[in-house]
Amino acid sequence: MTPPYPNPDDNHRTPSNSLLLFGVDFGTTCSFTGVAWVRTDQPENISIVTNWESEFYGNGEREKCPTSIHYGSDGTTWGYAIPSTVEPIQWLKLLLVNEDDLDDHLKHSPQLNRARELLRLAGKDAIETVADFLKLLWDHVLKNVRQSIGNRLVDKTPFRVVLTIPAIWKTDVVARMRQAARQAGILADRSCGQTTLSFITEPEAAALATFSDMKRRPDIETGDAFVVADCGGGTADLISYEVRNTEPLEFSECVEGTGSLCGGIFLDQDFEALLRNRIGNKIWDQIPHSEIRKTMVLNWEHGIKQQFDGTPRDWTIDLPPQCSKRGEYPRITLESGHVEEVFENVTTQIEGLVSQQSSRVEKKLKKHPKYVILVGGFGCCRFLYERLCIIMGSRSEVLRSSGPAPWTAVCRGAVIYSLMSEGLLSSSFLRVSSRISRASFGLQFQEPFDRRRHHKDDQFYDLKEGSFKARRQMRWFLIRGEDVAGKKPTEVKYFCSYFEDELPMNFHLEAYTTVYTCEDPKPPTRRDLEKTSVKQLCKIQIRLPVPFSQLPIEKNGVGASVRRFYYVIEMTSHGASVEFSVNFQGQRLVSEHFDVLFEGASEEPD
Repeated sequence: MTPPYPNPDDNHRTPSNSLLLFGVDFGTTCSFTGVAWVRTDQPENISIVTNWESEFYGNGEREKCPTSIHYGSDGTTWGYAIPSTVEPIQWLKLLLVNEDDLDDHLKHSPQLNRARELLRLAGKDAIETVADFLKLLWDHVLKNVRQSIGNRLVDKTPFRVVLTIPAIWKTDVVARMRQAARQAGILADRSCGQTTLSFITEPEAAALATFSDMKRRPDIETGDAFVVADCGGGTADLISYEVRNTEPLEFSECVEGTGSLCGGIFLDQDFEALLRNRIGNKIWDQIPHSEIRKTMVLNWEHGIKQQFDGTPRDWTIDLPPQCSKRGEYPRITLESGHVEEVFENVTTQIEGLVSQQSSRVEKKLKKHPKYVILVGGFGCCRFLYERLCIIMGSRSEVLRSSGPAPWTAVCRGAVIYSLMSEGLLSSSFLRVSSRISRASFGLQFQEPFDRRRHHKDDQFYDLKEGSFKARRQMRWFLIRGEDVAGKKPTEVKYFCSYFEDELPMNFHLEAYTTVYTCEDPKPPTRRDLEKTSVKQLCKIQIRLPVPFSQLPIEKNGVGASVRRFYYVIEMTSHGASVEFSVNFQGQRLVSEHFDVLFEGASEEPD
């Protein structure tokens, strides 16, 4: 039988005490996904996964692949390998988000509605489809790593995986992402040690990579502030840092980050609407989806979207053959004013986010940010750069790197975060001394009822304890706005009481504890069933490692004998995710004896 507690030898990783760390930047919709990895015995050699299977020349060695999948009669294809003649499922990331959390223009988006329809036709749900994509991606990643360092080293080295998520994602969406990763086999059992999964927000990951690239700049001074704007396919996420020290380079998050669903994909949606308007609904509806996709990729994705900077000029668009009139070659010309209207909606939203974040920094630090740094796929946009330079003026300088660095910043930053979390990155390299939590996390508990403090609706008589208790009380171990970096794990002690003859003596009972989250600036002290601000995050299921007969017998409030199951839940927050462990009789339980259930777990009894 497996012992209920970890074997001390489990901490022995490999002969070289090495780990393999992976950073996965799971992109939105027709945006792109990238993966970086590193061996901890060579932390300076971060590699980017390439070598993608591709239908067309020139894509195989790109740093990212499209976040797309297609279920066909002859198999499943993904990324660059999807034939141009079929319509893939895109918008995967947004399909995980609750429809009620989407703005109206997104709820009724033709692209998102089409993605839902394709899911229905494939007989899949959003989590299953994301899991299918992640499985294909993970298989490709491991194949590349094996080719690079060999099967023997891969098989002997434990994995640490960090998935990046938008900062604006709610905890229930993160839970769905975790479930998809598990279904994809990323956390499959390995003889060399358990694979762990953690999360980091995309702007924080982008900031870590950016600061790593900037660490030798001579113009960085203590007290400087930076706004990092991660403008990706689906979201724009902003995060701000203050320089606390320059030797080593040390940053702290100075104000709570902001973000919105205003990424590059909404430009795609608006450009397609422009073409539809110019060509006419009747003709456009007759064009196969594969032809529309080809037109968008060749003329927009690889053309106007990358090159437009606001300079007056005409843009020629080659249209599908269905648009031909009187035998003429199907082609239209767009003026700069038409194109600028496509950019206007998303760009204006990002301008507002940058201005808001800059104002918050100025209010707190009494000075403007020194730099606004653009990263992410849409962060490379020339027009966005030009517009931000105008609105920031001389107050803050806008930086936009060329080449793959801003495009791969998020996955590289995820690896740097993992190196820092494992304590395997030299403190002289980079430090982040403060991270701000964007939500509160806590547990529900019961305590002796006090009419002066407790709500009368929470009162009940506990037969097993022989006393009146107050149910639905909340203990918050992390408050929104608190500094997460360096915060010690929080321990909460629990016990469950059972009548002495309630269960068979050889029975191994189970206990459940629900973890809640709240995004209110000040979380409540009790869980009000009529208000929805306190939401279930997950459920911790604990399987007693000893039989019922070994639980201690104690007297309750009226002198009756009860058996008590004492345990301690330990919670560690990393900002974007929360990890749990369970201690029983002074020892930490192994995973065989407890589970953290994120999706579909019912509420615990009051």
